Amino acid sequence: MERTAKVVVVLWACLAVAVESWLLRGGWPGIVPVTLAAFGAAALASAFDRRAVAVVLAFTYVFPALIFLVRGQYHPSYAVVWTGALVGAMVPDGLRRSWQLPVRWRPALVCSALIVVGGAMVVIWREMDFYPGLIVREHAAGPLFMAEWVLHVALAAVTGILWFDWLFGAVGAGVLTMHVTVLTPLAASASVMALVAVYQLLVDVRLLNNTVYGEIARASGTVFDANVCGAIAGLWVGGALLWADGCKRWKKYLMAGGVALAWVAVWATGSRTGFGAAVITSGFAAPALLDRHPERHSDARRKTLLGVLAVAALALGLVLTFANLAAVGPLRRFWTTLPTLSGASIRDFLVENLWTRNGYGTAAVEMIRRFPWFGVGVGSFQTMLPEFARLPPDNAQNWYRHQLAELGLVGSLGWVAWSLSFGRFVLTRRPGMSWTTRIALGTLVAFAAISFVGMPGQEVIVSITFWTFAFLFVSIVGRPPDGRAGARQWGLVAAVVVVFVAGSLRAAQTTLRPPLRAQRLGTPYQYGFHPVEPDGAGGVQRWTRQRAVAVIEPTGDLMELTVSVNHLDIKQRPVDVRVWVNQELAVDTRLVSIEPRRRLIAVPREPPRLFLETWVSRVVKPTDFAGSDARELGLLVSWKFVEARTPAAPTVLREGAR
Repeated sequence: MERTAKVVVVLWACLAVAVESWLLRGGWPGIVPVTLAAFGAAALASAFDRRAVAVVLAFTYVFPALIFLVRGQYHPSYAVVWTGALVGAMVPDGLRRSWQLPVRWRPALVCSALIVVGGAMVVIWREMDFYPGLIVREHAAGPLFMAEWVLHVALAAVTGILWFDWLFGAVGAGVLTMHVTVLTPLAASASVMALVAVYQLLVDVRLLNNTVYGEIARASGTVFDANVCGAIAGLWVGGALLWADGCKRWKKYLMAGGVALAWVAVWATGSRTGFGAAVITSGFAAPALLDRHPERHSDARRKTLLGVLAVAALALGLVLTFANLAAVGPLRRFWTTLPTLSGASIRDFLVENLWTRNGYGTAAVEMIRRFPWFGVGVGSFQTMLPEFARLPPDNAQNWYRHQLAELGLVGSLGWVAWSLSFGRFVLTRRPGMSWTTRIALGTLVAFAAISFVGMPGQEVIVSITFWTFAFLFVSIVGRPPDGRAGARQWGLVAAVVVVFVAGSLRAAQTTLRPPLRAQRLGTPYQYGFHPVEPDGAGGVQRWTRQRAVAVIEPTGDLMELTVSVNHLDIKQRPVDVRVWVNQELAVDTRLVSIEPRRRLIAVPREPPRLFLETWVSRVVKPTDFAGSDARELGLLVSWKFVEARTPAAPTVLREGAR
């Protein structure tokens, strides 16, 4: 299973890159050839020399700005171009070798990857209402958007795991050097991003920042998202130190310059999560740096230096917070939310910032309560949000809670098991821990901490940053001893994945099916119907395709439903028709003439809307018979509502039912 799982995940990532770029072609017609070219070039170059991945990494934090400069616009989904290049660079190794992850974490991470892959496919299929024609023929905006978004989210998760695995296979095996091939191009890309953020802070906040963040005076560097830029810069406070340690010349100056640049970039973004990451990383880095040469500093000397650094940092923060600069800082944003000194105010502050999060946290908890086992689906938090709260689309403001809401308890078994195992490995006390180990530890602790109040890891470039630092930590302290994952472990992985996919599929066909969600919310939903046309008797009627669905608002106690077809050969080839109302079969008949069939159906009091679904065994196109109408015509359907016990109420007709 192990080898098969690797091939499945790698091939799925390749397919996801191709499909996502195809779905985005409406906004950028050239994105498909560009993405495929990036994928192919990276795959070919990496097949000859793995060091080619350095070229891809050099664009990690700057490709959004490059796309903007070339096209004049940027959308976060365009990240598929860079993701495609990174996936391409990993494909040769991915198809040749099985998993290279340490055995201690391999089953859990493989389980996580397979759950994301399977869950994403179920959600995409669900949002099409199990009808591919909804995208292929009708180009419905909702399913198209959801398919692209789900692939975007799933690719970020799967690509991160594949990258972690690739690093163990290439760098961990001694084939490549971490500093030259991975850290240096990433550091160069991060430096460009940070320099642009500093320019936006000091000169022009709108440069490469024609976003909502530019409107509110928050720098976004080269990634067009202040929170993403802040999180990356905060993590690179420690990353700059680790990179500079591998340099032979000007090490101290590179360390100081890298940390200063990262800190100012964090400040420019105004990101509170970025600021938190920078503070945590710096908190680990400062004592680690002072302990590099303990013989040079007495205890008093080290305490004095730490005090001076703390006071200087506080003074700088206060100055930047209240100075008249082009961009706001995180402390100014944080200052406005601080509580008073009363116990109730502090309690409300903690509850709001760590739990309710403007209602998003409360909505996530309710999702978990209602869908505890299999969640609402990969990438579906924003889609399901209207059913739980009237809020603008956003995430759960907590990565752990968001994952639990989307994947449920069964779908979360993989990532929870890995998080506990890896967390234990990271936090294990190691006597004589080196200063680089402490700094690498700080970056991981920072990422874990900010994930309690944000979702930075949902973007692929932040995900890759985390997995890179996770591998760097393992490479510094030493890979955990390898054993062998037995058949029992892989059997458990297979069982979890199968149960999750089966449970998700069952929910997708019932409570989470899109028309049923629309019915519960009382919102319109329709596909498969052609435009309304008059019926010649003062009413209206509409043609359907072979399959059609509508969620409609009833205006009476009874619905008179009329169906017919116009097939010229209907006597020789009868047409089967089925109609469901609220998922109950209301019409199941065979039409042998073009005469309309009518049914009178009682309208239930709950839910507030009717869910109508039609199916016909075959359709006709008038153009096939020299006509001018190119539509696919299935059923001719009309309905009207009347009140019960009125002279206008027709008699219930049962003829033709089988």
